[in-house]
Amino acid sequence: MFVYQMAYQIFFEKGDLQNNLSHPAILLPLLGLLILLYQAFQKEPSKRWVILGMILPALLVLLLLFIGISGQNMRILAGTLPFLLSAGWVFWLFRRGGLKGE
Repeated sequence: MFVYQMAYQIFFEKGDLQNNLSHPAILLPLLGLLILLYQAFQKEPSKRWVILGMILPALLVLLLLFIGISGQNMRILAGTLPFLLSAGWVFWLFRRGGLKGE
C-alpha cells in the first residue's frame, strides 16, 4: 500500500474522521505539510520553519521506511524515497548556502 492510498483511506473511507485526524501519527505530518505550504508562499521563507515543516512528515516517512525494511516490502521502500531524497536535497542546499532563509 502506498502512502497516498493510506491517506485516502484515512480521509474518505474510515467512518470517524475526528478520531483519525487527532492521532499524532496523522496530525504531526499534516501540520508539517501545512507549515511547508505556508512557507512556500512567503517571499523569504524562514529556514527554521522549513526545517520544522520537513521534520514533522519525516517522522512518519522514517517509520514507513523502517516498516518497509523490516518487512522487506519494496513498494513501501520505493514510496519513501522521493520524500527522503527531496528532504536531503533541501538540507544540502541550506547547508551549502544555496537557499537563503532567516
